Amino acid sequence: MSARTLVAVAALTAACCTQGKPPPAADAGGGPARTVQALPRASGPVSVRGGETIELEGARVQVVQVTYLNQPCPPGVQCIHSGVMKLVEFRVLRGGAPVLATLSEGERKPVNGVELSVRAVREGPEAEVEASLPVAPAR
Repeated sequence: MSARTLVAVAALTAACCTQGKPPPAADAGGGPARTVQALPRASGPVSVRGGETIELEGARVQVVQVTYLNQPCPPGVQCIHSGVMKLVEFRVLRGGAPVLATLSEGERKPVNGVELSVRAVREGPEAEVEASLPVAPAR
């Protein structure tokens, strides 16, 4: 492995593992963590950063980390990994123990009884997400 390749892999790994992860109880700008007060059953589309929380009736959805990484392979270098990575890591607390989940841009899935959707991930890093509780069946 050439020195150039080794440096490219190390830079990509460092950026991948640290970008978008704010210190506890702080947003990416160093201010206090923000809590998004949502409607009782759904958040609607909201813009969030790592460390922020969405409150739902009976559930808390914490955005642990938003990762936006655009690392194209430099000209003349053979890269093992390159490209764009757009991910949001969530911690969902509803009832028992919290459940961790990572969703990519455009993905929608239920996690611990909460429907999560990642509409977009942008530089900053920040993401446009939705969280909702299932609608109770009519009686």
